[in-house]
Amino acid sequence: MEFEEYDFTRNPLVQNQVFYLESKCAFCGFSIVAHSIEELVELEQLHRAACRRSDPAA
Repeated sequence: MEFEEYDFTRNPLVQNQVFYLESKCAFCGFSIVAHSIEELVELEQLHRAACRRSDPAA
């Protein structure tokens, strides 16, 4: 699956002195929170596949 830079918006989060990365799907607004960039990319790929499956135009 091809990576598209514009389909997720990434933001750093700090909560209770713990660092997280948040990614929000531009298509449906689903929010993903992860501890590492590797975990975030993996979860983005899983959501990207699920989100596109639910899109009847895709």
